[in-house]
Amino acid sequence: MSKFNIEDDFSPEVGICLKDAEKKVLFQNEPCIQACGEKNGTICEKSCMSGYSPQGSLPGLAEGAQVRSVRKSSGESFDAVIMNDGKKILTMLFPLNGKIELGIEFAKAHGVSKRELEVFHLVLGGFSNSKISQKLRITQATLKTHLNNVYKKLPEDSIQELKNRRRKARRFRSPP
Repeated sequence: MSKFNIEDDFSPEVGICLKDAEKKVLFQNEPCIQACGEKNGTICEKSCMSGYSPQGSLPGLAEGAQVRSVRKSSGESFDAVIMNDGKKILTMLFPLNGKIELGIEFAKAHGVSKRELEVFHLVLGGFSNSKISQKLRITQATLKTHLNNVYKKLPEDSIQELKNRRRKARRFRSPP
């Protein structure tokens, strides 16, 4: 049986970062360095680690997996999967920007209006309703109207997928 090599055998677009229990970076692959900068040997408190506490107040609860939506100041969006075994923290960054554009094209094909597409783009980027309202300078009620219009135009399975993604993102929101 051949050995798995994380740099050669993993998707070339997925960022991989390994940290110790104190969040000191032990390893980063090239996509992770491009997304976060060179962090080897330093304590990481940025992006996906912002607000993450591997040493939970209740023993054992810090271990396990979390999924977070991460937005970089550059506008890049990622899904971050953070796995903690109590000794090491493994983070995988899945870039979403190209996938967001595919989602926008999908919505256009289903008759979503220009303004609804603006809302949908921010939703796919992981923004909260309050941030979307602020960015677009609309009320929460107007935002909900736009979202409901989008939901009416998309297939049911797509709507459920989007709602599940938003629910998970709310649980583990990381600041932009």
